[in-house]
Amino acid sequence: MCHWVQSDGPVFQIAVAWYYISEEKYSLQESMNLTLDSEGLPVAQAVGQKKKQNDNSGDITIEYKDRTLLLEVTLMDKNAIKRGEWEPVLRHTVNLSASRTVPVQTYFITDAVDKNTENIWRSVAATDLEETAVQHRSVRATIYPLTIDTLIKRLHDKGVNEKVIWDAVDTSYKPLIETDFDADWKTDILASISSNN
Repeated sequence: MCHWVQSDGPVFQIAVAWYYISEEKYSLQESMNLTLDSEGLPVAQAVGQKKKQNDNSGDITIEYKDRTLLLEVTLMDKNAIKRGEWEPVLRHTVNLSASRTVPVQTYFITDAVDKNTENIWRSVAATDLEETAVQHRSVRATIYPLTIDTLIKRLHDKGVNEKVIWDAVDTSYKPLIETDFDADWKTDILASISSNN
């Protein structure tokens, strides 16, 4: 088996697959956090977009004209995802969202995902999250879990491109993103406790 298939095959393959599902073209090589050899194959593992300006990005960052898409790819067991992926995916998404003036979506692409992970990713869209990279701005994060099997089905569907997927996710998440979040919820609880003394 080739070295790149063992180490970065999933990231590389998803990057290429997404390039072909996208009607709006972009620089495939620039989107990936991989060092490629002379044949265009990965030779070094993705480690948080070290070659990019922002080292808090994820595996594949696609800069469309009017939006940014982050693809986070893992083959971790669905139980290991909770320990190994929740924090970095959330941090990458929040920091990327805070650094852009265009909308950002993250698709968390994995072999399998459990219901708790799906619901956690959805619920963060209704929560103000603080970016950690620069100014500690509060942003809302859109993280959509997508299994590899589902992505493969979409690749075979001629009527589906990146914009169709983006719009469906946007329509679903928009009501959550637009809800008011009470950032003082903890203070309110403490005040309620104090008023009873």
